[in-house]
Amino acid sequence: MLDDLQVKYDQLPELLSRVAQVEVPKIMEANAALQAAQVVYFPQLGYLFFVGRHASNAPATGYDVAGLDFQFCSSDGAYYKNDAMREMDAQFGDIHELINDRELEICHALRTEVLTFLPALSTIDAFAAELDCLSALACAAAEFGLTRPRVVERSAEAGADDVALVIKDGRHLLQELCADTCIPNDTLLGGHSVAGPGPPRSSSSSPSSHPGPRLCLLTAPNASGKSIYMKQVAVITLLAHTGSFVPATAAVIPAVDRIFTRIHSHDALVNDQSTFLVDLTQMNTALRQCTRNSLIVIDEFGKGTNLMDGIALLAAILNHLLAMELECPLTLVSTHMHEILKHSLLVRSRFLKFLTMQVLLREGELVYLFKVVEGVAGASRGAFVAKAAGVPDVIVRRGILVSELYSSGKDIPCAVTAESARRAEIVEQLVDEFLQFDIERGSLERFKSGVLQVAAHLSGG
Repeated sequence: MLDDLQVKYDQLPELLSRVAQVEVPKIMEANAALQAAQVVYFPQLGYLFFVGRHASNAPATGYDVAGLDFQFCSSDGAYYKNDAMREMDAQFGDIHELINDRELEICHALRTEVLTFLPALSTIDAFAAELDCLSALACAAAEFGLTRPRVVERSAEAGADDVALVIKDGRHLLQELCADTCIPNDTLLGGHSVAGPGPPRSSSSSPSSHPGPRLCLLTAPNASGKSIYMKQVAVITLLAHTGSFVPATAAVIPAVDRIFTRIHSHDALVNDQSTFLVDLTQMNTALRQCTRNSLIVIDEFGKGTNLMDGIALLAAILNHLLAMELECPLTLVSTHMHEILKHSLLVRSRFLKFLTMQVLLREGELVYLFKVVEGVAGASRGAFVAKAAGVPDVIVRRGILVSELYSSGKDIPCAVTAESARRAEIVEQLVDEFLQFDIERGSLERFKSGVLQVAAHLSGG
């Protein structure tokens, strides 16, 4: 039936043309003023005579046309019906609407029939989605050289044997795609015993045989790869929990219940929150909800407030975590706040380990090796990064001077410009004039004239 209606609809222009050839002459005989008329079809309105609106084709009196009943008008002309048009309405019907109604009936019937197979289709859909995910993971593993990790369940009791998070030659996939070189790094967190010396150092060693600390504090120069390293640990842990292979040569990942991050924050204008408040909110969530089976990644917390307040808060947070001992979540922390170490603000703990990124200072240039090693960074080397970014040398040198004097507790002189040096020389000359003036024998007028000249130079005259 739908096909028949579609055929009739496709043949409609030809039908209208044939009807017009018969009916239009009759109308024009009865209305001498009319020179042209058409037979048209509108969905829902049916079949109509159309008389165009122009001077040579206007009806004699308004819209009245002999033998036609006026229906409506538009900017182009007027539309009419007569018995012939009503007969076509009855014979052919509203074809366009009939087609729409029939299509809706078919779609509804098809939907009703398909719904009877909904359980089977849902199962097929779930299998197809799972197959698609597995295929994507398999393709990524082959393309990027990923390795199957070993995900191990951990006991919920603090006294039970724990499983260390161990990653051998871990990599950051996005870093590999965006950078020319990507240096792999080892990671070791957790384990019931903390006597191990550090991450496995040879490919032959078993990844699970070197237990380690529960909190690692990473200090290193700017742009040395701290954030990338910490992110890759979180990403590898997450990938392992999704069932994916991971970017490493070997990995043992203990099952974690949550991964908390304080990595990069923006101020929230809608919620009226500053960047530092967002940081605090993230830290509060991590500290309140973490367990010994959680992973926390904290990157440079405390930067958005007063330096000493930031140092104090960070030290308090780290001491709070270390005090949890075996209940401490696996935690990676990076910071440039070296005062925490300089002033021994952290408690001594066998669950704490210090890491740094290896760099070399060669001929006044900082060479990044992007390798994580055990140790503490002496400085952030921000001046070297500024120089690499193209900051003018005079600014870089001043920055280095201020940093060195501040670190050593010495007075920091004001920055000297050519103008300030000129003014200092003039002031010194003025003081000399005053000290050398002989009050008893000297000429007060001459002294006054000299002072005024020096003052003129001082004012830039």
